[in-house]
Amino acid sequence: MVKLQYILKIRSKKKLEGDEFDGRKTSGTSSEYGDGEDLEALRILALEKLQAARTRPVAFAVRANYGYNGSEDDDSPVHGMAVSFEKDDCLHIKDKFNKDWWIGRVVKEGHNIGFVPSPDKLESIRQSGVSGKLKMRQSSTSSNMNLHDDPQNQRSPLGEAGGNNSFDDETVNSPVRNVSTESNNTNNNNTTNSLNAQKGKKGIFKKNEQLHPYYVIPSMRPIIFVGPSLKGYEVTDMMQKALFDYLKHRFSERIIFTRVNADISLAKRSNLNNQNRQPNFPKKSNGQAGLAEVQEEVNRIFELCRSSQLVVLDCDTINNPSQVIKTSLAPIIVAIKIASPKVLTRLIKSRGKNQVKHLNIQMIAADKLSQCNEEMFDVVLDENQLEDACEHLGEFLEAYWRAAVPGAQEGLIAQENGGFVNQGGPNGAGYNGVDQYGTPQRNLRTAQV
Repeated sequence: MVKLQYILKIRSKKKLEGDEFDGRKTSGTSSEYGDGEDLEALRILALEKLQAARTRPVAFAVRANYGYNGSEDDDSPVHGMAVSFEKDDCLHIKDKFNKDWWIGRVVKEGHNIGFVPSPDKLESIRQSGVSGKLKMRQSSTSSNMNLHDDPQNQRSPLGEAGGNNSFDDETVNSPVRNVSTESNNTNNNNTTNSLNAQKGKKGIFKKNEQLHPYYVIPSMRPIIFVGPSLKGYEVTDMMQKALFDYLKHRFSERIIFTRVNADISLAKRSNLNNQNRQPNFPKKSNGQAGLAEVQEEVNRIFELCRSSQLVVLDCDTINNPSQVIKTSLAPIIVAIKIASPKVLTRLIKSRGKNQVKHLNIQMIAADKLSQCNEEMFDVVLDENQLEDACEHLGEFLEAYWRAAVPGAQEGLIAQENGGFVNQGGPNGAGYNGVDQYGTPQRNLRTAQV
C-alpha cells in the first residue's frame, strides 16, 4: 500500500510538471522546482559550477544590445548572483549552467562572476514587457550594425570565428538568435521579397529588424589606430609607429602586433553569414582579398584574441571607424588627433615634395575623421607631447587589460615605463613634429572598456 501511494505521488508530480511547464515564465530556474530540497540542491549545484568557472578560461565573449538589471528581476539559480549590465557592455562567458543561464562577468574592473541570462532568457524577459527589467533603448551603433542584415541570416559569427568556443549545437548556430522573430521571418518571406523588388537604388524601403540580445565578439577586443590622416603616408605612419614602439616596450610580453593585409571592412556580419547567397565580392580584384579570404582573416583575429594579451591590428585599409563599426570585431579605436588643419598641412609639407603631391587627399581624410561622432572612438590622443600621449594611451590599455584579465599577477600589471626615449623632435617639439600652440588636453572617452 505504501509503495502504491509512492508511485501515485511520483506520477502526479510528473504530470504537474508537464502541464505547467509551458505556462511558466522561465525554465531552468527556481520556479521549476517544487519543494525546498530541490531548490537547495539547485543552489548548491549552481554554487559549485560558479566556483569552478572562476578558474576556467573565457569560452567566448558577447556584446549586449540591451541592458539587464539583475537586482530587479533576479530569478537566477543563486539569488543575488545575477549579472547586471548596460547596452553595449562586453561580457566574458565562462560556462553554461542551463539553457536559461550562462556563467560570466562584465568586462569591467571590479565586476565579479555571476549568472548571465542566455539569449532566449533575455529575449523572454524583454518580451514580457515588465517595467524596470530591461533598458530597451538601442544604441545607434548597434542599430546601424543590423540595419541591412538579412532577417533569416542574422546569426553571430561564432560558427565562423569562434565555433570551438560554444557549449553545444544550440549556441554554435546562434548564441544570440532571436527565436521569436525566426518564425515570423519565415512566414513573411513573400512580403519581404515583394518589398525588396520595389526597393529603388537609394533604398527607400529599409528593413527594420529587431536586434538580437547579444552578438559574439573576440575575447580580447583588438586595437586599431586611425588618424591623423591616411595610412601609407609619412606623417600618419610616423606618429603611429612612435606609439607602436612605446606599446612594445611598456606591455612587453602582454601584447601582440599582427599585420592585416585583407580589407576587414568587408567583414560585415551580414556578408559573412550570407556568402553563399550574396557572392558580391570576387576572389581577387585590384589587390583586395575576396570575401572568403576576409573571413579567414577574421577567424585568425578571433583566435589571436583568445589569449590574455592585447592585440594590435596593423591594417592600412582602415582609416575611419565607420569602416569597422558593422563588423563583429568590436575593436578598440584609438584616434590620433591634430586639432588644427594648418598644423597638419605644415607637417605634410615638411616631409618633402613627394608628400606634398598628396596633400589634398590627406587633408580630406583628416576632415572626414574629425566629423566622426566622438562615441565612435574609445580613446582620443590630442596631446602635443609624445610622452603625454603615450602615458594617456598606456593608462587606458592598462585599465582595459586589468578588466579583461582580473586574475593576472600584480607584478605583470604594474610594469614600469622607464627607459623609453622620446622620439619627438628637440626643444620640446611633440610627436607631431611642431608645437601645436595649445595646452594638452586629455580626452579619454571610454565608449566601452
